[in-house]
Amino acid sequence: MAEKERLLGQTGKSVKPILLISVGTSGALQYTARVHGTETVIAINGDPPAPIFKIAHLGLMADSASLLPLLLGALT
Repeated sequence: MAEKERLLGQTGKSVKPILLISVGTSGALQYTARVHGTETVIAINGDPPAPIFKIAHLGLMADSASLLPLLLGALT
């Protein structure tokens, strides 16, 4: 488990970044409430009805474990 200062949601902190790339998070109410006000949300999740897609400006339905290495490879 990550350290508390790195957590978002009910037990963590709130953030309002310009860009949030949310990978593999369901988008539960505790999480989405803490990122409310983010300018652009990109969500990557393999579960089509995941709540994160309701707040995402761009949603990618994909398995994050398979997609992330491809994205990182394209960026380097």
